[in-house]
Amino acid sequence: MRSNDTIEHIEIPDDAVIIKQSIWAWLLMAIPWVLFFLISIVVDFLSFGILPIILSVAMIFPRYLSSTKTSYILVDGYIIVDQGGGKRIDIPINDIAFITIKHGMFGKTLGYATFLLNLKISSPTNGDDTQTLLPIPYIPQVHFNNLELHISKYSDKYSDIFNQPADKKTNQIIDSSSNVLEDDKEEN
Repeated sequence: MRSNDTIEHIEIPDDAVIIKQSIWAWLLMAIPWVLFFLISIVVDFLSFGILPIILSVAMIFPRYLSSTKTSYILVDGYIIVDQGGGKRIDIPINDIAFITIKHGMFGKTLGYATFLLNLKISSPTNGDDTQTLLPIPYIPQVHFNNLELHISKYSDKYSDIFNQPADKKTNQIIDSSSNVLEDDKEEN
């Protein structure tokens, strides 16, 4: 991620791996609205009929468009988050400090997860490293290995960026200023 005045994007080769978001990125939002619509039809279609349709479409359609435009592109040394419409983030793999995989409430059952990328970014003004968290949501389970192999292949700092030793806990609570508030590492 660069902070120059001109944005320079990495060229995407023809053989790049493109990962689209899971269908659940928009479908989870649609289910409650469809149920709301069906219940309103049962209760009283004549007075409530058009309002639930308008509300359902207004809530579901933007989420559907966003999820179909979003793709994660794996190129040599980078992960590109392309959200369509010129919204794009090029993430150098060497800036990734650690990756946490969160499945959420339904993720394991429905086959998707959010990859939380812990990024270390150097400030050009004072040279300090800052940490930021970039979520990559709704990655289908069939693409977990592609993403893990790509990151491990191009990461020069870590041999296995996803897995920590099983005997050590590394959960930390970090505030908005990147200060560690609580660390539950076990001492041997």
